[in-house]
Amino acid sequence: MRLTEAQISKLPRRAQEHINVLEQTIAGLARELRQFQGAEESAITIRKSLEFVPVPEGTVRFALGTNQFVDIRIDGDGLDVNVQPSFVHVTPFAANHIRLTLD
Repeated sequence: MRLTEAQISKLPRRAQEHINVLEQTIAGLARELRQFQGAEESAITIRKSLEFVPVPEGTVRFALGTNQFVDIRIDGDGLDVNVQPSFVHVTPFAANHIRLTLD
C-alpha cells in the first residue's frame, strides 16, 4: 500500500522526512539495478563471458595485495587513477595498452 501525498502531509514532520529519505533510497537502488540489468546506459562495463554488462558509475576499486588499492573513475574524457598507499608505475606495452603496477 502506497500513501498518497495528502496522507503523508498529515504525518508528523519527522515521519515525512523519513519517508522522503526512503523514497530517494529506493529510487537510487532501482537505478543501480537497472544498470546491472543493462536497462540503463553506463560508461562502466564489466565482461561476463563474451558480453560487456553495464555497472553503476562511480569509483571502481581494485585490491592488489594486502592493503594496496587502485581506485579508478571516469573524469570527463579521461580516467582518474588514485593509488593507496603506494606509488604507481605506468608501463606502455603498445599504443593502446598500458600496465599499472604498484611500488
